[in-house]
Amino acid sequence: MTSNLVRRRFDKRRRKCQLSFDELHRRLIGSDSLETIAKDAGISGARLTYLYKSLFMPTLGLPSPRRRAKDIRAKRRAMALAVPFRDESLERVRRRLEAGGHSVESTFCDENGGMPRRRHKRRLKVDGKLCSWHRMFNSKEGRKTASPRYSTTTMSRLTLEKTKFVLLDIAPPRCKPMILKVPSKALRREFFSGSRHHQVHIYVPLDRIPDNPRFPFLDYII
Repeated sequence: MTSNLVRRRFDKRRRKCQLSFDELHRRLIGSDSLETIAKDAGISGARLTYLYKSLFMPTLGLPSPRRRAKDIRAKRRAMALAVPFRDESLERVRRRLEAGGHSVESTFCDENGGMPRRRHKRRLKVDGKLCSWHRMFNSKEGRKTASPRYSTTTMSRLTLEKTKFVLLDIAPPRCKPMILKVPSKALRREFFSGSRHHQVHIYVPLDRIPDNPRFPFLDYII
């Protein structure tokens, strides 16, 4: 009875809408946005929003346009996260660490305490411990003659406070790739203790251990 009443009201107000009541209802309970449905129906978004709010919401119990859009985004995120995640850099790190008996997992970005919206590009879990992941593909010459080459990256105090380890994924051209797993506590103590800096640039030797190194990075190769 209710649907028949809504159908009659829709027929009076449809104007230039190219979709029938049943077609529009089927689309509205689906996962298409109101903008997409309006375009397919040949009417403006404002007109479809009016029809939705005046007819479909109060009589058929559909959510508000804002709530509907939020639910659709949540469904699409869930579908995206259900797809197996493939990343060449991650797979290379995973193979290297698993060969040494370590487990590797990708992590997710939690925003406002809600469900994970996307995979975190710079953090991994190694052996269940949260690690910041630095991909270091650059190579710089030392200042002095016969000095070792270095690869550099930027490290922040906040990142070290939030993670247990720092994973340095070092693979510059024409250099032997290596992965370092360094305790965040040791780096925080060496580079931030007694200073007010929020970020520092670190230099990891590529060729050999330099004389009097500030920090023994190469002791943490895995």
